[in-house]
Amino acid sequence: MLDAEAAADPARKRRDLMQDYRQESELHLVNWLRLHHGYDGGEDGARAALDALAPAQQGLYARQLYFAELRKGGREYNEQGGPRTGSYLRGRRVIAALFPQTDAEGAQRLYQGDFTMYGGAGLRTQFGGNIQVLTPSGQQVLGIEGAAPPATAGVVTQGQGDIQLYALGSVLLGQSRIMTTFGGHIQAWSAEGDINAGRGAKTTVVYTAPKRVYDALGNVTLAPTAPSTGAGIATLAPIAEVPAGDVDLIAPLGTIDAGEAGIRVSGNVNVAALHVVNAANIQVQGDSKGIPVTAVVNTGALASASAASSAASGAAEDSAQRARQQARQNQPSVISVQILGYGEEPLAGAGAAPQPRAATPSYRPDGVVQVQGVDSGG
Repeated sequence: MLDAEAAADPARKRRDLMQDYRQESELHLVNWLRLHHGYDGGEDGARAALDALAPAQQGLYARQLYFAELRKGGREYNEQGGPRTGSYLRGRRVIAALFPQTDAEGAQRLYQGDFTMYGGAGLRTQFGGNIQVLTPSGQQVLGIEGAAPPATAGVVTQGQGDIQLYALGSVLLGQSRIMTTFGGHIQAWSAEGDINAGRGAKTTVVYTAPKRVYDALGNVTLAPTAPSTGAGIATLAPIAEVPAGDVDLIAPLGTIDAGEAGIRVSGNVNVAALHVVNAANIQVQGDSKGIPVTAVVNTGALASASAASSAASGAAEDSAQRARQQARQNQPSVISVQILGYGEEPLAGAGAAPQPRAATPSYRPDGVVQVQGVDSGG
């Protein structure tokens, strides 16, 4: 929570993250000291133990607290009925605390530089370990749009580890990936830009080294390996014993684009931005917040009307078919008879058939016209 006294003091030129942001309990700090430095004291001595550490070690805790506040600030935006629903105030305050615009003397602070990875370049941890990338002055380009990168490219934790990104500008993946392959969460906050999951191939195979598990007796076992495929943003849980990983993507002034590569989440997802596009390419196994839901048209009435219309059309067609059949049945028959001949055989009981007449000679000797030289006697 933001310290009220520090926030209300306008004369304070530079805020300190660990002074301004005090958690309701020191238990988080105690657990961190025990995990990383073997601290065995209580909550009362936790602050003194932290102050006694080297500045680099204090920075580790400050960054962890920083990303924890960013995550809570992004989730408060989508929290229904919460104290800061629809507001990025919590996240913006912690950004101003870690990256102030003025120094202790009141002079303007200038941040410069982008973070860009080319080709097969990548950030990777094995057998556990987190990855944090902060770019307070520019954008993060984790992959390019040209040639497809090899499987070694991208930001990957091959083992239980979180990936936490902050950039003033956009977070762009190109054809690369941000992936936790054996448990771990992913968090990205773009203060003024976009978050784009890119268009990497979904068939790319990322090799994951076997995970070594040690028991209380010192026995070592190798957890089964499962190949990790694809690009984009993904928290994978390839086997049952791997805990699900959450994804928090925040772009208060920009667009979150799942792209062609997509976003795959084995746990819960929280998305907050001005625009969210390609939401259909976001696969979530747990709860989701901030993902726009496509309005589904109720097609029941249309289906009922279509069925009624089809039934009426079928009934009309059947009636017309029956009418045509009945008309054909009532039509009178027409019989055509053609006589080809009478025959030459006599009827039974009619006597002998008459003799045919002798053929008329072609020349008549007793005719009026006689031809000379023709034998009249035949």
